[in-house]
Amino acid sequence: EIGSVFFGNHFGIQTEPSKENAAYVQNWIKLLEYDKEAVFFAAKEANKALTYCMAFDEVQKSAA
Repeated sequence: EIGSVFFGNHFGIQTEPSKENAAYVQNWIKLLEYDKEAVFFAAKEANKALTYCMAFDEVQKSAA
């Protein structure tokens, strides 16, 4: 979910929340009760994925 927000924001894609999103967030709440740092790890990994994909976007723009 964090990654999809990062990607959507960067690429201008907007989506509406769904029931599946709510269930996923519920699981995060349970995890955060156990590991309060988990969200920071997930955000860091999501940012790595976005940075990786953005590199391909830059290559395409420079080749055009």
